Amino acid sequence: MEIRIVSISKWFRTIALMVLTLFSFLLSSCVDVEQYELYDDNLDEVVVLRNKKSKDDYTNGAIPGRRVFDNTCFMIAACRASSGRDNLQSYIEELDDFMRNKRGADLQQALPSNQTLGDSNRESVVAAIFGTSITSPTNGARHEEVYDLITSLTGHTYSYEALTSKSAIIDFITNHQNSNTVPRSIFGWEFGQKPKYSEEEYVIKTLISPTVSHVFNYNSKKSDLGLRDDAWGYLLNAPSGSYAGVFYPTY
Repeated sequence: MEIRIVSISKWFRTIALMVLTLFSFLLSSCVDVEQYELYDDNLDEVVVLRNKKSKDDYTNGAIPGRRVFDNTCFMIAACRASSGRDNLQSYIEELDDFMRNKRGADLQQALPSNQTLGDSNRESVVAAIFGTSITSPTNGARHEEVYDLITSLTGHTYSYEALTSKSAIIDFITNHQNSNTVPRSIFGWEFGQKPKYSEEEYVIKTLISPTVSHVFNYNSKKSDLGLRDDAWGYLLNAPSGSYAGVFYPTY
């Protein structure tokens, strides 16, 4: 009986040690999560994203060319607004398409000779086109290109409403959702109404500084309206700023 008690005690101590180790790891990991800051060069109307990478945010399945890249928030927001394109594979496909069709000259300069864009070189190509500097990102999507991307990927027509406060944006989106509803049905039975458009289909723009802007998908449960806990396996944090407006679906 005494031997059994000692064995159980050791077992509990082992489990407790494992839990404490895991908890400590999670705490340290939180310090390293990447923060996403978006920059708008007013001269070129560039809307781009700065991603401060964590130590684990370099590969996905050991492929460096398949991850969320610096200065590409316009593509993250557009893909997340579309339920059918809200995944890492679609993000990569759409980003490649954007570089080929919208930044073709830059793509040709960035590609190593006799190579085509792919997993083996996407890491360096994206860095060459969009930059990695926190102060001078390049070739991001202009305001109209953001509009076109969201419209294309979601299949909805979009408009933009200039709003300069968090409460105004919340009221606008809430009223817009309440005035655009569809029947809520379960097994063919209808139970009231639900919003026609999901929260992620609303893309908010903020100003970090007079020359720096920020776009992200709406999340009413978060204090800054856009803090996300993940994007296809990568932690996303939408930083706060001075609110500028919202891209919203019209049909």
